[in-house]
Amino acid sequence: MTTPRDCHQGRCQRRDALYRLVQATWLAFLGLTLFWSALVAAQVLPVPVLASPNVDLTQNGQVRDLERLPNGGWLVAGNFSRVGVHNCPGIARLQADGSADTAFTPTTLLDPAQLRRIRLGTNGRTYALYTSQVLALRSDGTTDPTFTPVAVSSGSANSLAVVSDGVLVGGFFTQLLTNPVTTVSRLVKFNLDGSHNTTFAVPSGGNVLAMAAAGLDRVVAVGGFSTIGGQTRTGVALLDTSGTGGVISSFNPVLQNGGDSVFVEDVAVVGDSVYIVGRFTTVNGSPRSRAAKLSLLDGSVDPNWVVAIGGSTLNALTVDAIQNDVIISSGAAQTYANPPAAATTRLVAKASQSTGAINLAFDLNVQFPFGFTPLLSFAEGDAPTRTLVGGTFQQIGTASRFGLVQVDAAGQQDALSAHVEAFRAGVVNTLRFDPGTGRTYLAGSFRRAGNAARSFVLRLNRDGVVDAGWRPSVDERSNPGMAVAPGVGVFVAGNNGILKFDEVTGDPAPGWSNTRAVSELVVGGSALYSLESGKLLRFPLSGNGADDAGFAADVASARNLQYDPIGNTLFVVQVITVAGGGTENRLTRLDALTGAVLPAFDLRLQNNASVVGPQGYSVDGDGVWVAGNFNLVNGVTRASPARVLLGTGQLDPAVAPTTGATFNNGLLAHRGFFYGLRFLSNSAEVLRMGAGGGPMDPTWKLTANTSVLTMAGDGVRLLVGGAFENLGTENTRRLGVAAVLEADGLHANSFE
Repeated sequence: MTTPRDCHQGRCQRRDALYRLVQATWLAFLGLTLFWSALVAAQVLPVPVLASPNVDLTQNGQVRDLERLPNGGWLVAGNFSRVGVHNCPGIARLQADGSADTAFTPTTLLDPAQLRRIRLGTNGRTYALYTSQVLALRSDGTTDPTFTPVAVSSGSANSLAVVSDGVLVGGFFTQLLTNPVTTVSRLVKFNLDGSHNTTFAVPSGGNVLAMAAAGLDRVVAVGGFSTIGGQTRTGVALLDTSGTGGVISSFNPVLQNGGDSVFVEDVAVVGDSVYIVGRFTTVNGSPRSRAAKLSLLDGSVDPNWVVAIGGSTLNALTVDAIQNDVIISSGAAQTYANPPAAATTRLVAKASQSTGAINLAFDLNVQFPFGFTPLLSFAEGDAPTRTLVGGTFQQIGTASRFGLVQVDAAGQQDALSAHVEAFRAGVVNTLRFDPGTGRTYLAGSFRRAGNAARSFVLRLNRDGVVDAGWRPSVDERSNPGMAVAPGVGVFVAGNNGILKFDEVTGDPAPGWSNTRAVSELVVGGSALYSLESGKLLRFPLSGNGADDAGFAADVASARNLQYDPIGNTLFVVQVITVAGGGTENRLTRLDALTGAVLPAFDLRLQNNASVVGPQGYSVDGDGVWVAGNFNLVNGVTRASPARVLLGTGQLDPAVAPTTGATFNNGLLAHRGFFYGLRFLSNSAEVLRMGAGGGPMDPTWKLTANTSVLTMAGDGVRLLVGGAFENLGTENTRRLGVAAVLEADGLHANSFE
């Protein structure tokens, strides 16, 4: 290309400038195209993760049901991702020595948090009950293709019983999600192929909480019903499950609860004896406080078996028949009495099946995490004096123990048993990098790092290894926030106040005291900021934990707190009331010294007619990038993410709109790129784009098997944290935190 020479000098200069601009743009575009093409050719997506850190962060699994197998092993069901080191989401089979049976590996994608019951069927089949359907598994744990499950009304299946020609499912559902929908009444039967058995017709007038087999094609059902199968029954009934089904008329115990509703919460059947627990005060006119032994033959109450239970009825009671005893528990301390013996208070009672006498030598002592429903289940152990215990516990006695433990005759952990524990992935919700030391701080829901006890917070050294010498003692708290003020201390927030720890030792900082139930800590300038029930609080770093009384910021329903160091301002996502009624989600900017809202920043994000708030944002010089589920920014069509100016909240006219596949959650600016999250049905992706906007980088994508919740950059690497177990292309376990070399998207082999 040449420029014309026969022109007026000024006009020629303008044309030369235009020529140079076009030429530069074309060369830049060509260079970018060649750059992306070269990287795409050199790299296979998704981006692999670095070898370090590979921290095995875990927390207690939640075992809801156990069943002893004829070969001496056990079936285990609940909300866990593995037992020992064996991946088996929600369903496990243990061998007789307590080790995980690695030949049994479930392949279901159903949420293990929805698991309720596990039962052994015939021909090696196992049935697992979730809150919305029953699943059949083959002997290797894979889903049985000959059983096509029918879903029930979501979240309401509670009980499961295996019969000769299928399975019974009970609960509080009133529909089968067939096409068209089938109306049912809380109790249904499924054939051996999973289809609805329309011949069986035993409707229940209330919730069917539990069932127990009582001989061939007979089941004892208990719950909150007053009628079942067209017959009057007070929470307990013996059912014939063959053919059309029906209620056995000879079994008709009458329960009362002092004028309140009767709820029978669990049942165990041993021979001709039926043990029930729940909320009742009399059986057939005889006083029985929440526990009774009945005859399977005629429903009469055993006059010689009396176990009176006192205490809170908040948590449902359970009963399990173990050897010659029944074990009763609600997960909370209760008083148990077998008159004339004095009452005893304990977490779990072991009572004789024949006399009801309480075994005072058996005293199980387990601890449950804060915020978890205390649940316990029991099965026969590998010897008559031992019992396998499952539950939501994290500790037995003074020892850390997750979800599974075999105990001896005294209820203590059996020292010689080698039973595995049940684990869930640890969750990292906060990452903080200290550039001065090269260390990375983690906070979240975890209680171990590998085999070492680490609750809620830990620190990684520059090489990605857990800092063994930094062990702060953090009390029970959920989803703790964290902030690092180099040279001052490390702050951890939660429902019990803000803790401050020494950077070197991890010991509590002297002179600091704070009891504010806060979340989302950030350090800005000389202060620490946090959110507490509609208030934005400011704590001077040089203070003793008291908040700044002169700082007043009313930020109702606020979340996603961030600090802008350039403008010395704060941002929160806030739900505000608008004129004419209704609410909107807005990104609010406040003065970091006074807490005053800066009204000039006026950003409005919409998804069609709905006003939405950003799911992530990141300050970038004189602007802020926002990501979320929006398609309009201040009335202008824009895809996520978009850049708006700090001064006005209006779109930056110099930034091209985002195009192509994009992210709508989370946002991190780092080393010339923007990183964001895109959540899929069963996984999450981390994507990136150039800092100037435009399309996503086609060479860079990181995939996690579940959720990524937080990101941080440490100079050359991208650190990601969340609830994932596997990340990128590797199958190695990376629970909660991992790193990738993010500067050019290429794989490296070390954290250094």
